[in-house]
Amino acid sequence: TESNYDNVNADGKSKKDDTEYESKMKDVAGVGPKEYIETLNKEFVKAMGEEDGSPAGVEVVTGATHSTHSFINYAQQLVNAAEK
Repeated sequence: TESNYDNVNADGKSKKDDTEYESKMKDVAGVGPKEYIETLNKEFVKAMGEEDGSPAGVEVVTGATHSTHSFINYAQQLVNAAEK
């Protein structure tokens, strides 16, 4: 199982590739998209691999709380759609 979640900006470009955004976020939050996106993908695979796995089992990435909650919401929507 794998997860290929990415977070894109208004232009549809990956925030992982936006060095200015990465730098600003790291300065403010201590973590940037390169780190939190990779962590969220790993956490999702881990959470879904557990008995009764659910996106709700994804642990919040410190410094990327809003992004984590958005990720969990989108992941749950995808899981729900896949179960139909």
